[in-house]
Formats: sequence, C-alpha cells, structure tokens
Amino acid sequence: MCAPKSSLAFLVALAALAALGRQGRAAPARHVRSVELADALNRTVCPIRVEIDEHADRVPRRIKMMKCAAEPSHWCRAHLPAHECCQRRHGDHLLECVEMHDSVLVYYKSSASTATYDVAVGCSCMVVHSSTAPAVPKGPT
Repeated sequence: MCAPKSSLAFLVALAALAALGRQGRAAPARHVRSVELADALNRTVCPIRVEIDEHADRVPRRIKMMKCAAEPSHWCRAHLPAHECCQRRHGDHLLECVEMHDSVLVYYKSSASTATYDVAVGCSCMVVHSSTAPAVPKGPT
C-alpha cells in the first residue's frame, strides 16, 4: 500500500531538517585530560628532569627544557613491574625512553636577528624501530 503524497512529503521534509540540524551542530569535542606539570613529572613512566635555559640577550629569555632523566631505564627497572616501558620488550617491539625535541623561533637583541633554537619538550616511551611516519610540519624557519 502506498503512502499518500502529503505523508511522503512530510517524511522527506523531516529528514532534510534532521540533516540540517546535524550539519549546524559541531561535533562533540573530545575531552583531553590535562595534568599539571608537577603532577605529570611524578606520574610519567619515563622520568623527566626540568631545566631552565636562560640567556639575557634572547627573547624569550627563559626557555623551559623537559629532558629525559639520566638513565631513565635504570629508574624504570627499580620502580616499575617488568612488563612496563623503558628498555622492555613487548612482543616483537623493544621500547625505550626517548627525548623529544622541537624548534622554537628566538630573537637576539644585540644582533637584531632571529634563529631557530632546539628545545627538549619531553621524554616518552617509544618503539625503538618502526616504519616511517608521515611528514610532520616543520617549525619556524
């Protein structure tokens, strides 16, 4: 049995309104849990030491460096179960604590010049050997 044309038109209009409503709404934002630096330093699998790199002629004058602690694997063996990260094997993968770096654009007042500066931004447990990742955008040049 066929539905009357008015019912069919109503259903089409209702579907169109529903589609418009979905387009107008932003997708729900995923909540990324954030942690204060002091708390993160106490809870990370790969221990981090924080250093302040200070140079009076540079802008910014102070840059916070987040480096892997000396011998992070030694710390892990002493404090974590054998199956956790830090020079441990998970199946075919060997994991280790690796220092991550990024470039920051800085300005030197005395020479009125800019330069890129290498900054340690953290220490993370990573697979020692893996396939090549897609290109990552470069920092300031």
